[in-house]
Amino acid sequence: MQKELKFFIFIGLSTVFIDFFFYNFFISATILSINFAKSISFLMGTIFSYFMNRSFTFGENIYKQGSAYRFAVIYSFSFVLNVFSNALLYEMFSSLYFAYIIATGLSAASNFIGMKYYVFKMRT
Repeated sequence: MQKELKFFIFIGLSTVFIDFFFYNFFISATILSINFAKSISFLMGTIFSYFMNRSFTFGENIYKQGSAYRFAVIYSFSFVLNVFSNALLYEMFSSLYFAYIIATGLSAASNFIGMKYYVFKMRT
């Protein structure tokens, strides 16, 4: 579990960087609204996260039937949690970065638990 957590944190930080980069880009360029920018940037990080966590964190180098579906279920929940908590916290505190950090932390915790015990759990 400790090895998994280390990989998850490293990959998670990389995922957050991807998410944060595109979130800032879309907002700075005034291409998208805050909520739409958060949605698209989160999805970009999600794609990266699936492949990296599947291979490195949980050691599934070969696709196992249903893992992409289970991942989509977990990340759908996480997506809703992330976008709505980001919107709510931004509304409450008027701080893009505070809202982003808290929303990201909430979704990261739910992602690890979901991936460990539902998406990539060892099946016998």
